[in-house]
Amino acid sequence: MNYPTYEDIELYYEWGFYTKEDLTEFVVWGSITAEDYETLTGEPLFMGHEEKRG
Repeated sequence: MNYPTYEDIELYYEWGFYTKEDLTEFVVWGSITAEDYETLTGEPLFMGHEEKRG
């Protein structure tokens, strides 16, 4: 079982208990994907080692 689940993370993020930095950690740990991060925050994930676009 993967905990926290996407639904848990989504709820806690909406309530303000998790920050974007927390969500980045959940991507690193494999709890959510980079696409999930973008869906939740409305922003693409930048982890510091990718090239900036634009």
